[in-house]
Amino acid sequence: MPTPQKAPPRKKMDFPAEEEAMLWRRWRDENDASAREALILLHLEFAKMLAAKCFAGRYGDELEFADYMQFATVGLLESIDRYDPASQASFRTFSAPRINGAMLDGVARLSEQQRQISARQRMLAERAESLTGSMESKEGTDEIFEQLAGVAIGLALGYMLEGSSMYQVQEPVSMNSAYTNVEVRQLQQQVRSLVDMLPERERSVIKYHYLNHLRFEAIAEILSLSKGRVSQLHKNALDLLRKEAGKISSCNIAW
Repeated sequence: MPTPQKAPPRKKMDFPAEEEAMLWRRWRDENDASAREALILLHLEFAKMLAAKCFAGRYGDELEFADYMQFATVGLLESIDRYDPASQASFRTFSAPRINGAMLDGVARLSEQQRQISARQRMLAERAESLTGSMESKEGTDEIFEQLAGVAIGLALGYMLEGSSMYQVQEPVSMNSAYTNVEVRQLQQQVRSLVDMLPERERSVIKYHYLNHLRFEAIAEILSLSKGRVSQLHKNALDLLRKEAGKISSCNIAW
């Protein structure tokens, strides 16, 4: 049974206790949405750790890690909205049973039909819809081909981004040679470095979706946006990545 594998460590958001307490005051007393998002980022790795533990102890393979991460995120959001920082319990002590409970409830609620549609397939469908939803009706063959090529490149960029995620649920695709492996890793690193150059909102959507396995609905909740707006930001981000990747000769993905 495959288990989540760790990639090289990434920087994570961290705060001293005093700064975290200030974030809780801004969120609880002032309803500051930016403080809420900072708290989510601060504790998202904790939710991911619980999701990985629950996924590793699963009894079947109907669901993927992304499903567990989705349910864990729901539990994390509910915990942040309900936690009283004046209580004696730390947030992680308070949230752990709620995150675990959200995962168990979520798994139990999925019907057999839903289980046949994996989280990965749902996310791929979201990405494709994001890239094709704004396609204009074109009569010329060249224009149609250009639009389809743009969609294909956008999906390929998404694959490269997902390849750099912290957890890789499925077995990695075998390569013909060690040289090809090195090339792929270098290309993934280049694409990931371009993400840090994106505008703030686009960068957040890409990192939440590809690095934290969150679907657009959960990202919309975190960023206080509509799901349609998140989809639009996703498309904008991939368009910007495509243009920037085209400036790098080794990024053949951008043609």
